[in-house]
Amino acid sequence: MQTKRQYIKLPPYGKPLADLQIKGLMPSNSVYIITGQQGWDLSSKRASLYPCTTLLLPPWLDPFFFRWPVKGCSAIIYDTGYADKQYLRDTAICLFRSGAQSVLAKFHYQKGSYTVYTKEGNSHG
Repeated sequence: MQTKRQYIKLPPYGKPLADLQIKGLMPSNSVYIITGQQGWDLSSKRASLYPCTTLLLPPWLDPFFFRWPVKGCSAIIYDTGYADKQYLRDTAICLFRSGAQSVLAKFHYQKGSYTVYTKEGNSHG
């Protein structure tokens, strides 16, 4: 996956978080980036409750297509659909390049399972 693409637009549900940051404020909790085959449904429900901490990476779209408003935030990639490791790694790299302080991936289908990513592109968990 190429990593030198231009960020085009905010991801779905990204406007409330971007507006918060424009005001100089930060969310009080981690920002969830929901992806996978159940991503649209789950992010829609979560965004109605937590509009400033819910973003959607539409299933299998290139994360570098979006401008992620995560500068200074802790990010959690919540995978609802068995994404491959390289896709999740690319998403983490994209979030770090957008200013995320930390990135963790959780898996809907494996309760309690997670992967921690580093800015250097390494992962463990």
